[in-house]
Amino acid sequence: MKTLCGFIGWIIGMFLGFAMANTAPFLAFVFIIGGIFVGRYIGGCIEENKEKERKAREEAERRRRQEEYARQQKAQRRLEAQRLARRFPEATKSYFKQHWGIVKSSISDYDITEDKVDTLLGHKWSYESDEIRLNLAFRAQKEAERQEQIRKEAERREAERREQLRKEAETREAERQAMLAKQRAEEQAKQKLRSGANGWYLLGGCLRYNYLLRYYPTTCDIDATESEWADRWTVWNFKNTPGKTSSSDHQRALDTVIPQIKSKLISTFGSDALKYLTLVCIPASSADKTQARYKDFSNRLCRETGMNNAYDKMQVVSSSSEKKFGGSGISANNVSFDASYFRGKYVLLFDDVITKGDSMLRFKKRMEELGATVIGGFSIGKTTHSRY
Repeated sequence: MKTLCGFIGWIIGMFLGFAMANTAPFLAFVFIIGGIFVGRYIGGCIEENKEKERKAREEAERRRRQEEYARQQKAQRRLEAQRLARRFPEATKSYFKQHWGIVKSSISDYDITEDKVDTLLGHKWSYESDEIRLNLAFRAQKEAERQEQIRKEAERREAERREQLRKEAETREAERQAMLAKQRAEEQAKQKLRSGANGWYLLGGCLRYNYLLRYYPTTCDIDATESEWADRWTVWNFKNTPGKTSSSDHQRALDTVIPQIKSKLISTFGSDALKYLTLVCIPASSADKTQARYKDFSNRLCRETGMNNAYDKMQVVSSSSEKKFGGSGISANNVSFDASYFRGKYVLLFDDVITKGDSMLRFKKRMEELGATVIGGFSIGKTTHSRY
């Protein structure tokens, strides 16, 4: 470029020099010689500018390549940091907490920003050992937590067991106290049973008894009043002898005597004590007569008073002659007993009519032989031959 510009400058100088050769030969010489130098100078400037531009382009390209390389290096380092984070998650979480105070349950690629890459890569050679150490610590912590959970669970179960035992002990104590209270109440009730009949009449010097009405048999040498005839019919209808009374008459007799007997028993022993009392109806001379006379009666009276019914625990096995026909009446030998049932029972004997009381005394003895305690006897009527 300098040579070309110098040549062009020389050509221009020659034209100018020849144009001024006649008028100013010296200037013509200056233009011819100076054109060469001016042209070379201008060419040099042009070459210098081009060189500067080339160097500037080369510098820009070099910087671009450096920046591109730097970006690639940053991207590569970030990828390396991300790979390390994925491979050693526990160590990475530890570094996040150590350097930036960030506590995370997991680290994603988006968490590995450029400002953290260099710091994370600074642990490149300790990543694996830190991961092993942290995993061991993590497992140890998990094991400790598991053991603590087991311990707490054992303590909870032990506390529940102790609470259960305490409740069971309280329940047993409450049951024991309730049982003791029940036993005391039962003993008081039984004591009341034993002493309640003390005001009743005495039979044979050993048996307390009571009755609802005086029964005047037709063999008495008296003229019976209307009420005495009514009492007679009450007794006869209660006996329910086939051919003499009807079922409806027997039911009416029960409707009459049961409320009176119930009232008498409650006033004597108290309603709460009656549940400890067992009703034993002294059988009639045969099984059929016993059923007709006492089955409905014993069921109704026990249902209304709460007494225990011993009707099904005795069975007439052989008939006997009635006293009014010259016989000795029913005997304990004619009856089969459920011996185990009567043991320990408090018994109230019942007969439709008491005359001499032999039947009651015989059954009192039999009940005591079976282990029962006879509280007393009760009947609808007491045979009486004189009003006085």
